[in-house]
Formats: sequence, structure tokens, C-alpha cells
Amino acid sequence: SSGVASPLEHMWSLAVEEQFYVLWPLLITLAVTAVRRLPRMARSRPIGSRVTRVVAILCITGIAISVGLLARFYDLNAPERAYMGTDSRAFEPLLGALLACFATSERFRTMVRRYAGSEIVLGLAGLALGVLLLGGGGATGTAPAYYQGGAFAVSAACGLLVLGAASGSVDNPVVRVLGNPLAAWLGRISYGVYLWHWPVIVYVTEARVGLSGITLDGFRVLFTLALAITSYLLGERPIRRGFKARATWIAAPAGLAAGVVAIVLGTTGATAAPGFFGGGPLPATSTTTLAPPQPGNPTHVELVGDSL
Repeated sequence: SSGVASPLEHMWSLAVEEQFYVLWPLLITLAVTAVRRLPRMARSRPIGSRVTRVVAILCITGIAISVGLLARFYDLNAPERAYMGTDSRAFEPLLGALLACFATSERFRTMVRRYAGSEIVLGLAGLALGVLLLGGGGATGTAPAYYQGGAFAVSAACGLLVLGAASGSVDNPVVRVLGNPLAAWLGRISYGVYLWHWPVIVYVTEARVGLSGITLDGFRVLFTLALAITSYLLGERPIRRGFKARATWIAAPAGLAAGVVAIVLGTTGATAAPGFFGGGPLPATSTTTLAPPQPGNPTHVELVGDSL
């Protein structure tokens, strides 16, 4: 109905990820091919080390371009182009790829072993945690600061936090805090938490459940966790572990049948689209009857556009 947000609105981020998964392996292949064709003088290092260096350069270049595009495309009246654009959000998966380059670098691992228990690692992790708490508490999807470096700062803070936790010893306070069983458990179901949280927010409203304020928020959190746990146990974990041959013959047709049923039910009762959607001529006159102007409201304004 009009004014109700789509329960699939958050799928834009998954679309960005999937496009990255398609393009990034192709770029890696090109990087490996380029490294193998370097002059013999440049082949003093192992090919893995040289590929890592080239990939890191690709990541840094792509991050710089993407962060610039995020700021360039920002428009207060129409922020969705910058917020949901693949090019303007590519810096986030590229930051993850850059972290992977560091994690597989022997030089970086040597440095980590040397400074793992030092105040440097703790300081970086602590700084990152502070940035995340500040960003999570005050960031909004339309604030100019978010598009002009804020989103990059939060993403970089996530990376520093991961490096600080992964490279620290067991005595590292960051490792102890983030490595506790509750945090690890939440991390395992975090994909499902993201998938379910937005539909829950859309459908679990004050009018439907009779709750409001912090009580409503708490109920939404618990409902989201319940759905995420269920989907993890019934969907994610079996897929990760792999189905047995016999189960595959059951699961694949069942999934196909469920998809067909969903399409049929989702389109049942649909009416024919207006003629102008098919490229035909627009109606000569409007079929909308406006009420006569009233004192204090002499002008009628009709707005026509998409859901945004």
C-alpha cells in the first residue's frame, strides 16, 4: 500500500556484493596474467607476493575512486544514487580485499608477530571501536558527513578492529571482548540478522503488535534473532556443510516448487498495466477529479514519481 516501505529494500547491498563477486575474480585473473608477463628482472620475488602487491594497488586505487564518487554523487534531495550505487559503495568490499592482502603478506605477518602485544595494536583497535560507536550512534543515511568521508571512516575502523583482534594475543583485551562466545555466536548468524531485520521493522509495527518505544524495539530484536537462528539452522548451515546426494534430489525440486508457488501467489489478482506502460499514447485528459479550491488552500499540486 502507499507509504509502506518495501520489505526487500535492503537487498540493494546484496546486489552490490554479488556484482563485486562477479567482477573481482576477473580483475584478479588479469592481475595474475600481468604479473606473469613482467620482465625477468621483476621476478625476484615469488609470484604470490607480486600478485598480492598488484592486487593491493588495485584495491587502494578502487577505494580512492569509489570514495570520491560517493561524495560526488551525494544529493541531499536524492541521496539514493550515492547510497545504493555499486560504484560509490565498492570501497567497502575493496577494503575487505585489501585486508586479505595484508593478512597473506609475510612482511605484514612478521610485523604483527613483532608488535602483536604492543600498545600500537591495542591503540588502533581502541580507536576503531570508538569510531564505530560514534558512527553507530550519530550517523544517518542523509547526513553530508556520511558521504564525505564518514562511511569510509566507519569501514576503515571495522578493518582496523579486525586486524587488531586477529593479530593480538589471547591476553589482548580486544581479543577477549570480541572473542567471547556471545559475540562469536552473533557473528555466525549475522547474515541472517541482516536479511531479516528490515522485513521485521516493516511488518512488526505498533499498530500490529500493540507495542511502542523501546518495548517495540526489543521485540523486533528478539523476533529478528529468532528468525535468523531458524534460517541459520535450516538453511545456511546445511548448505555450508553440503547436502547428501539423496537429500539434494529432494531439496532442489522442493526449492523450485516453492519458487513457482511464490511467483503464482505473488502475482495472483494483478490487474493489467495502464496502456502508457506499453509505450502507447498518454491519455488526453486526466481521470482524476480534484476538489474545488478552498480558502487558504487555493492551489492543487499533483506529484507523480517513483517510490522515493
